[in-house]
Amino acid sequence: MTPPPDTAPADATPPPTGQPHEPDANPGDRAAESPDRAGVASADADAKHAGAASAGDAGAVDAKRADAGDASAEGAGAGDAGAGDAGAKRAGAADAGDTGAVSATAVAPIEAVAELVTAAGIAARRLRHALVHLATTPTTLDDLIREHTLPRRTAEQLLRAAGPDLHTARNGTLRLPGAYRTRFSTQQPAAVTAPPRETAPHPGVTAARAVPAAPHGVPAGTRDVPATARGIPDGSRDVPGGTGGTGGDNYRIDDNSGISDHDLVAGMARLIAEVPTDRALDHVSATAETAARRARWLDETFDLAGAHLVCVGDHDLTSLAVLEVRPDLRVTVVDVDERLLEFIAERAAQRGHAVDCWFADLRFGVPPVVAESADLVFTDPPYTPEGVQLFLGRGAQALRDRGNGRLVMAYGFSPLTPALGVKVQRAVLDLDLAVEAILPAFNRYHGAQAVGSASDLYVCRPTARTWQVLEKRLSGAAVNMYTHGEHSLEGEAVGRGPAELLAAPVRSVPGQIDLAGDPGPWLLRVLLALNAPTLSLQVPNKSPDLIDAKRQEALRSVVAAKYTLRYRRSTPSPKLAIVEATAVPGGERSAVGWLLSHAHGKLGNVLREGLVRQHGMTKNEARARTVQLVPASWLDARLLDLPRHAIVRLVRALTGCS
Repeated sequence: MTPPPDTAPADATPPPTGQPHEPDANPGDRAAESPDRAGVASADADAKHAGAASAGDAGAVDAKRADAGDASAEGAGAGDAGAGDAGAKRAGAADAGDTGAVSATAVAPIEAVAELVTAAGIAARRLRHALVHLATTPTTLDDLIREHTLPRRTAEQLLRAAGPDLHTARNGTLRLPGAYRTRFSTQQPAAVTAPPRETAPHPGVTAARAVPAAPHGVPAGTRDVPATARGIPDGSRDVPGGTGGTGGDNYRIDDNSGISDHDLVAGMARLIAEVPTDRALDHVSATAETAARRARWLDETFDLAGAHLVCVGDHDLTSLAVLEVRPDLRVTVVDVDERLLEFIAERAAQRGHAVDCWFADLRFGVPPVVAESADLVFTDPPYTPEGVQLFLGRGAQALRDRGNGRLVMAYGFSPLTPALGVKVQRAVLDLDLAVEAILPAFNRYHGAQAVGSASDLYVCRPTARTWQVLEKRLSGAAVNMYTHGEHSLEGEAVGRGPAELLAAPVRSVPGQIDLAGDPGPWLLRVLLALNAPTLSLQVPNKSPDLIDAKRQEALRSVVAAKYTLRYRRSTPSPKLAIVEATAVPGGERSAVGWLLSHAHGKLGNVLREGLVRQHGMTKNEARARTVQLVPASWLDARLLDLPRHAIVRLVRALTGCS
């Protein structure tokens, strides 16, 4: 492949490469924001930045072009989108006519650079590496681009933002002050290293094979590892760009992730041995080495400090592995398996981590509290076209950062069935996702022998058109999408289930509700979602809530403040059962009855109102009690989205049960 010309656009002002740097005449023309992920540049700051830019300022013009031209070759670069977004905002402010607003107070160039880094989101790691490199070892622009795989526009934007802080030697090399190294250090292991060798059945990190080189467009950290590399070393590592002792040692970032690779693998092996499994949901456990490799790779590839990772399905416990490596990461898991959600929540708490676990039947959507909240999504979906498209599509709906967010997916197919691989890959492309990289045989499994007990790691990036086609592609999501069990592609076709009932409060309740396709969790949630004098629900006779007297009583106790239940097994046929629910008179007068009758509302509001109604508390008193009952991250969630174990505990807390 012939690469595009490595030259600056005609309208760009080239950074100095052959003569000493001349400081900017107006250093105060720059505006900046805090480098914290939560910081967002104000419109006023953007306008001031844009006002200082001349018509020939390539930083704003080129970034605007890169942001709009989603299909451009350079626009595919991981760091380019973030810088492009920031540049486009400034250009947009200038277009609006606010060209006269120039800050009267000089802003340090390092803050202008921090603005670009912040705007790049999780894709900022390669920008950080480039800045640390410049602050440690003089280098030319050409070498900086090649070393860190930065698009030229992005490199020029960084240098232009640094302004008077950038020193250019007579030999053309560039250097930044040491303060940039301190400010933009990743403070975590910075380069991808060799994954641990797979061992059967578990622990042990020994010498390792190299990770395959990633194509252009994947964030820094996906290069080959030298043949002499150890297993995943815990300690100082080279910043991406260095290979062994060839230059990398000159700007090494010394830090420690806090857990050795041996301990990480051994701990994950113990967890994987305990995790509940449901073959009907295509649960095949990844090896402990794979869980550890995923955690290291995600942390070393993306800028995860303060980011939000959403795991769409997580039987492999990727969430727990990543938190061992990156404890400051916010992690959310959505899954249909209630037992798995309880397992993850409890094991995370035992390790001092917080994981938000939400119930979600992805065929019906993602919980509102998760939608548009993530910086990064990880998923290991059912290996069918329907399953892959659904899990990736719901993952895309969970993304907050549409410009820099990534979807990382495990998927594999047998070399004997390449046609199936094509179908799945077409399902990915039908979502208009760009596939930035495929890392072969990255994941290994205890099972899945039909695909060689292995799968590849895909890195996908949304495009502008993804958001135009997403709803249409997912609106008819298949109920049958797994490779095993009743909901496999070969299983008996069933209806869409309670999708409409769970989406929003229903005014008119049907005489009988068909839940014949209930995989287990639908019955409880329909009882919570519907408010009616009586309900008649048709469910599988082997529903988990009906299989014995203990389970039947457990369901009764959860909804006792709202409904009394009667079970009619093997009716109207041996495979079906009828559950009859009768509303409890005056149930809404109690806090728990109010909660169960407002399952679509935000938990914070519903709990506060219920406490006021039952106990006569003031709103402030009720608010204080509410934050004692549920974590702050639950306040905007719906009762319907809580895992079953969390619903049970909340009901017990409100009714005074131990």
